[in-house]
Amino acid sequence: MPSPLTWLASKLGRRLFFSSPPLSLDAEKKEAFTETFRLALQCPGGQILPYDIPYPKWQFLRYLVEQEDVVLHGSIRGDIEVLEPRKQTDYSGKQVTAVFGSRDAIWPLFFATVDLTGYRGSLRNACWVIADPAGQEQRFYFFSLNQDMLRHDIWIPGTIYILPGASFEPTDRSPVRFDEWTSEQAIHPIARLPVEPPDFPFRNMVSGHPEDESILKTWWRYKRRLAKKQERPVVDRPGQRPGE
Repeated sequence: MPSPLTWLASKLGRRLFFSSPPLSLDAEKKEAFTETFRLALQCPGGQILPYDIPYPKWQFLRYLVEQEDVVLHGSIRGDIEVLEPRKQTDYSGKQVTAVFGSRDAIWPLFFATVDLTGYRGSLRNACWVIADPAGQEQRFYFFSLNQDMLRHDIWIPGTIYILPGASFEPTDRSPVRFDEWTSEQAIHPIARLPVEPPDFPFRNMVSGHPEDESILKTWWRYKRRLAKKQERPVVDRPGQRPGE
């Protein structure tokens, strides 16, 4: 039986945001994912992971975070050999010096495929986890950029860094939380997975907000804005990745 908090959070999540897409796994797909990760472990640390299987990369990453002790970090940079702790604020506003990552498969893809070079204004996004007493989880997502920035070409190739999870701790352990993890240690990646904008399954679910709008209003208007958004072409930019 869910608690009143998780019941309300689940109801609001379904009303305001988008839930995690379903993942079906058959024996063939599991074997392909397991073998791909095994190859990553056999390569020298931090090398590019060959990905030649016919399944969406977010599905492979979902399988990975559910089966292995790994954390994911998304970046538009593809040349990071060591992720060093940096002074940042976590989702609650607490200042920490840490490496950030997530055990969610989709949220890091946002940071790997949205070009934040020269970005101005607020960046509003989240992956909420709602866990019931039995340990079952629901995940809800929301992505909104400054509306002026959204008018520009924002998509770019990037990289998902697969990191060992041993030193990471969640920034929150409550039943309703953001899937945000931090490590105070420098981290050497297990492998790097190059990704393209089409690999981000919520690419057409990124909305725009005015800079003076409150975060609560952005949440409330998120789906309505997407419903009203006119169809416009999405331009992918191949080419060199800039720095973070």
